[in-house]
Amino acid sequence: MDWMAEHGDTLRAVIVSMVADKAFLILAAVMYALYCAGIWKIGLDSHTVKATNRGRPEVYPKEYFWMLAIQLVPLTITGVARQDVFIFATRGITLLCVLIVYQMVANESGVFEWKAYRGRICFILSVLFLAPMLWVEYPPLRAAVTAYPTALGWLSVGIMGLFVIYGQGVTLLTIWNRSWSGHYQVRGFGLQIVRFAGFALQAVHYGLAFGVTDPIFVQSTIGALGAASIICAYLFGLAMRAVARLTISASQGSVGQ
Repeated sequence: MDWMAEHGDTLRAVIVSMVADKAFLILAAVMYALYCAGIWKIGLDSHTVKATNRGRPEVYPKEYFWMLAIQLVPLTITGVARQDVFIFATRGITLLCVLIVYQMVANESGVFEWKAYRGRICFILSVLFLAPMLWVEYPPLRAAVTAYPTALGWLSVGIMGLFVIYGQGVTLLTIWNRSWSGHYQVRGFGLQIVRFAGFALQAVHYGLAFGVTDPIFVQSTIGALGAASIICAYLFGLAMRAVARLTISASQGSVGQ
């Protein structure tokens, strides 16, 4: 308490300066880069397992990815409407990564045939080509999007809630069931750590800059809580593994005696 009383003003000045200089958002952007890299690793590992027919099963079910993609769409549009480069860039790039990785995770054979994927590829490329053109050349579209930034923000909050309940709920249940069945893996643990850090950092920024009623603050807080629940499931798996190892060591010691 004495330390806080003595250095409280300095600490508040530092935090205010970090908010003004977007330091929390810069750190959060780094977390998003690490998260996207982790998503790519999951997709490539999933493809390798199916193509070579060896390796461990994925931690994340495919429902996690398509729910994440659905959640990212309105938030990316919200970033455009608010003219928020951080939201638009982090969510837009993450959305593109998720769409690509989802194809790897959802593919059952490990073989990508053009006939099966041409429709999806053409759709994604069409959106990437047409979206900036329509935004620049079609003023009514810009007016429609920028007129309702708050409504779009709260829409993203609602979809984020659904993602936490369903998408991350399926992942939580998967980790829980594997822990009970003896698969005490920790694959994907680091991915949720950086996801939690990314949400927590931006929650601090938007909460201090715009208040706790800001949709992005609420969305970030929900996301941080969802990631924290997955982290707790991983910690449960680690605890179960530790107990299993102690049990095996104790039984081997008793046999040796």
